[in-house]
Amino acid sequence: MRYQLSRISASSGAEIVAKQNEKAIELAKARYNVASSQLADKQKELADYQAETIKVIRGESRLGIDLLNDLVSKAKQEIQTLTATVEAAKLELEQHLANSDLEQQEYEKIKDWADLYDTCTFAAKKMIISQFIKAVYVYRDYTLEIEFNVSFEEFRTMATECQEQGINKQPIVYVTA
Repeated sequence: MRYQLSRISASSGAEIVAKQNEKAIELAKARYNVASSQLADKQKELADYQAETIKVIRGESRLGIDLLNDLVSKAKQEIQTLTATVEAAKLELEQHLANSDLEQQEYEKIKDWADLYDTCTFAAKKMIISQFIKAVYVYRDYTLEIEFNVSFEEFRTMATECQEQGINKQPIVYVTA
């Protein structure tokens, strides 16, 4: 545990959190941009239909008023749908940005624990470890099963990204499934 915590405390938190959220934020931005583009296109289409309405009134258009009314009503419905989509995409993007801030705070808390771990008492070390480990089961032939409070994927991702920072290239713990 000391080894993992020292790797975490020596790595750059901002880079790790940014790397974890980069794909989700980029995907949310892309969804927002696509939805905004579609909404702008549909609004332009509605403006064109409304301009064509004036031509129908003057008798300069070949389109019938019934067809034009149908096209305008469909365009308005699609604009409402796209507006809702844009709002949902914007909300998703804001959530990912807010989650990034929360993850940065959690990472700083873990980093503080890593700094405290070497200098604290045995009871305090147990308390810090209990935040990561939910249960340890010992079976025959000294087989161990460790249940973490965080998912193994999150823990492995954090350990791998810390390892990529160049702290130590040899793993101490081997996990088999």
